[in-house]
Amino acid sequence: MKRGNLIIASVTVLGLLILNSCAKEDGVAPINTTTNASNFVGQWDNIEKIRSTPDLSTYPVIIESGSSSTILISKLYGFPSKITANVSSTNFTIPQQIIQGVYVSGHGVLLNPNQINMTYIVENGISNDTIDAKLTK
Repeated sequence: MKRGNLIIASVTVLGLLILNSCAKEDGVAPINTTTNASNFVGQWDNIEKIRSTPDLSTYPVIIESGSSSTILISKLYGFPSKITANVSSTNFTIPQQIIQGVYVSGHGVLLNPNQINMTYIVENGISNDTIDAKLTK
């Protein structure tokens, strides 16, 4: 009798473990942490603040894949030109580049498939704007 109860208990525990391992997880899908620009691609709603002003700006930003390790950011800071950034895992770096006669550089991180946090600097030779941005899908 004891042996029968032990077998039933073992089968029950094993069954529960199998069923529990197949359960759907709550929350956001995991991020592919390999260097992959496709993690960033899409249209994003950008909310940003220039640190020297109290105002927030909101506008759409489009990110395209430049290659497996670069992205192209359109409409950032109102620039019609695309800004190039280098991707490494869930981070990206905007190397200093000249867009419409001003220097632009910065960095950002993909927090999850629906949010990017970014800081970038726009230098015109007279003053610098440091901008904190939150992009969401």
